[in-house]
Amino acid sequence: MIELFNRFFYIDKRSLTGFRIALGLVVIYDLLMRLSDLKAHYTDDGVLPLKVLFEYNWNPSFWSLATASGALYFQFLLFIAVLGCAVLLIAGYHTRLMAFLCWAGILSIQNRNPILYQGGDDLLRMLLFFSVFLPKGIDKNLAHDGNNPDRYTSVVTMMILLQILYAFQFSGIFKDSWEWWYDATAIYYAFSLDQITRPLGIFILHHYNFTLILTRAVYLFELLILPIFLIPFGREYVRLLVVFLIVTFNVGILLCMMIGIFPLCFLAASFLFIPSLFWDRAGKYLTTLQLNAITGRIKSMVGPQKDYNVSWATGSVLTFMFVLITLWNISSVPGKIIEFPPPFLPLMNALRINQSWGMFSPTVFKEDGWLVLEAELADGSLIDLNSADNTLLYNKPDYVLARFKNDRWRKYTENIFISSNSFLRPYYARYLINTWNEKATGANKLITTLSVYYMREMTMPYGVNPGIEKMLLQKTSASDNVMTGAGVPASANR
Repeated sequence: MIELFNRFFYIDKRSLTGFRIALGLVVIYDLLMRLSDLKAHYTDDGVLPLKVLFEYNWNPSFWSLATASGALYFQFLLFIAVLGCAVLLIAGYHTRLMAFLCWAGILSIQNRNPILYQGGDDLLRMLLFFSVFLPKGIDKNLAHDGNNPDRYTSVVTMMILLQILYAFQFSGIFKDSWEWWYDATAIYYAFSLDQITRPLGIFILHHYNFTLILTRAVYLFELLILPIFLIPFGREYVRLLVVFLIVTFNVGILLCMMIGIFPLCFLAASFLFIPSLFWDRAGKYLTTLQLNAITGRIKSMVGPQKDYNVSWATGSVLTFMFVLITLWNISSVPGKIIEFPPPFLPLMNALRINQSWGMFSPTVFKEDGWLVLEAELADGSLIDLNSADNTLLYNKPDYVLARFKNDRWRKYTENIFISSNSFLRPYYARYLINTWNEKATGANKLITTLSVYYMREMTMPYGVNPGIEKMLLQKTSASDNVMTGAGVPASANR
């Protein structure tokens, strides 16, 4: 039984090294992207002051180091500290401690502004959580199965591998609508969302029959990747197939869509599935090319490590928590097969091991659009703060995605359109006015009034042209802070 467990759930230590480095790079990328909007997203001078967060959008079970202060300097120091931990994680310095500090830091930053949440945030958090209980690379003292000293196996290796596959499996299960299989139009609708689609996705959108094939391929991939991984024979080649499928799927997403760090997290996680067979054959190739010094360099980066064997007590606690994670995912399946035990909800929320994999499910979101930030200046002129040259136009841009600085702002825009998040709009408008006026070159260039319009475009079936509805989300006066409007249709035009 132990040998069978090892065959299915081992992780090669060389794969762990690659995973550690890739995971650290994803953390750094995520932090740097967030850092570019530090004031806007994480301070009291931004779009979500602490008082508003606690009043409207706070879960009592949550905690966050980032809520200790709304000051810019405090947030900057927190980000720099977590960035430092990510660098040390990559370097292999006290890797379990660094993984824990990265997990605590990322969790704190995510909880500080939940309006920016994405599925990739859940996956990054879970990868860091399980990484606290994993070795991070090559070390002769690491526990291994009896047949191969390059392999590491524990209950945690099983958990993190299954957790990665859960994201695919439950995403596929949630896609139980007609458009994901019978008429296969889901990818057409997904690539019709201009605010997330890159040029390659736009190109594919114009080949309707190919989108039908692609829809079924995505659906089958998500449903079958876990069963494929559990094939009992040819385990090394099965793992290679799993790696190929995960990498191909997520590179495709990166090339076609902007959906945050989700595909980057999966690409980092794919290292964990790389089998010993790959490294053994790659090692022979490197030796042939006299590049085996690379292996020594990797080992030196890892350095001496403490024994990473998971104790019986720790393993028992983690097993119980993984059972809760599994129950959480099953209870989220449409039809409510089971109910998640309510007494454990605070634990799930406090550790943020709660998760949701309902991407583009059960159906693809049909509402699309972009913001027009109509600002009236003191000299009477009108500009658009959301345009590169501030020219005010209501026509659909040639490339909608270019109007978003990054995916965090895109997600924020998507969320403030939702009526339940209307409380965010005055603070967004106030932030935009203050930011512009602080940099204005003269009194006549100060904003006097800002109107936030959402240009709403419904995705129609193939061959049907959509209309565009101009909706006033918020109107704010710079002088008296008068705020009016909440989803009021202003006009309909095309």
